[in-house]
Amino acid sequence: MARTASVRTSALLSAAAAPVVLVATTIIAGIMAPGSYDAVRQTISDLATIEPGGWVMTLGIGLSGALSMVTGFGLAGVRAAARVTLVAAGMCGVLVALLPVDQNEGAHLVVAAGNLGLYALWPLTALPRTGAAPRALRPTASLTAAGVLLSVLGWVLFETQGGGLLGISERICVTANLIWPLVVALSLRRS
Repeated sequence: MARTASVRTSALLSAAAAPVVLVATTIIAGIMAPGSYDAVRQTISDLATIEPGGWVMTLGIGLSGALSMVTGFGLAGVRAAARVTLVAAGMCGVLVALLPVDQNEGAHLVVAAGNLGLYALWPLTALPRTGAAPRALRPTASLTAAGVLLSVLGWVLFETQGGGLLGISERICVTANLIWPLVVALSLRRS
């Protein structure tokens, strides 16, 4: 009987592509944005509303969410709860793109909060029930990742209360959120 792979190739590729897509589209849309856009203070959702490059940012947000969903479906070596959490985080990312902040701020903020919150909790849902686990899924690694992601999310929440670094905090948070599934996928592949 053939052994099932703990991570599908599609999951490894999508996990690698998600942060690259988001960072690249953020840079491209930022270059296309007028000089009035301030990447330190304004969010990537704000950038998605500014033409001529807003469509690039919207595409990047939606595509990185879709890629996270593919990753979640393909991480056979993690608990079902973790796969569902990652798919839900990705789905929230797609909804962030479909519900622009300038057209439906309330719904946009709800799905954006869901996206960031689910990613931050994802390492906790991936904790294995047995002692034998790939390095990135071991309790020390998972708890550290969750602590870092929750801390960065806390920074974003702090900045929403009038801080001057909302754009930077959000970029660091979403990038870290997208990198951890890649770390887990690589760890699964190595084991």
